[in-house]
Order: sequence, then structure tokens, then C-alpha cells
Amino acid sequence: LNKIETAIPGIRRSLKKIFDGSLTQAHIKEQQQEQIDRLQTLNERKSAKKSRRQVQVAGVLTVQDANRAIKKRATAEEKKAERKRLKELREAPLGSMPPMPPPLSASDEAAIQRNTLLNLIEQVYPRCSDPNLIRWVEENI
Repeated sequence: LNKIETAIPGIRRSLKKIFDGSLTQAHIKEQQQEQIDRLQTLNERKSAKKSRRQVQVAGVLTVQDANRAIKKRATAEEKKAERKRLKELREAPLGSMPPMPPPLSASDEAAIQRNTLLNLIEQVYPRCSDPNLIRWVEENI
């Protein structure tokens, strides 16, 4: 560098400006990349699929209403699973039967009967979930 400096005056100062400018550009690029990464993660969080399930549109949600909704959803899921199983049986080629699901235990059958009976009671007497009636159903099934 000393030979170059004597050969061309001011080269050291020019090279220092170039190197300082390069370092500044590298720091700016790093900061911009960090900002881009932050914005991308923020946008991913904002655009993530959100559940649109509504528990109740208006009014106060009571415990009975919530329990009724839970029971209704559980029954709907059971029906959906049964329909899917029957559809698979219908669409299976002749001679190839899918493995049968294991038989339901006594507690599973009791739970299904209990849910079915409670749903029937809810249909006949909506919004009148009597805890004594529910207890009676649980004791007698």
C-alpha cells in the first residue's frame, strides 16, 4: 500500500471511502433483511386460517347452551363417522372387505345411548335442561 500511496496520491483515502461505503451498505442490507423477515412472519400470522365457528350469535351463553352445543357436535361427529364407514363399505370392491372396527365396549354403547336420549330430550324440551333429568338419564342407562 505504501508503494501505491506514493505512486498515486490520495489512493489510501479513496480506498478507505470505498471500504467504509461497502461496510455501510452491508449493514443497511442486514437491517433491511431483518425487517423483511419480521414483516413476513407478521403477515404469515395475520393470514393464517382463522376458525369461523360461532358458539352463539347473540345473547348470553349459558352453561346449558354450551353443553347442548357440545352434545350436538359430538352426536354429529358420531353420525359423520358412521356415514363415512358405510360409504367405504359401499364403495369397496366385491370380495375385499375392510377390517371391521373393534366392537364397542359397554361404556361406549352406554355413552351413545345417553347422548341419543339427551338429544331427544333437548329436541322435545329445548332450553330446559333439567339437571335432575340428566342425572336420571345417566343413572338409568
